[in-house]
Amino acid sequence: MRCSDLYDKFSNLVELLRYRALTQPDQIPYTFNEKGEEETDRITYEVLDQG
Repeated sequence: MRCSDLYDKFSNLVELLRYRALTQPDQIPYTFNEKGEEETDRITYEVLDQG
């Protein structure tokens, strides 16, 4: 899906993230790094949607 298609399909970020949670639940959109270097945690679309 192209970026321009996403603008037409979703009216806000919450709708887009919910779509990703349903279609790509195990993908990792965010990683957390200690002091900007070492990865300390990550969060999946599924966990993000559970909020």
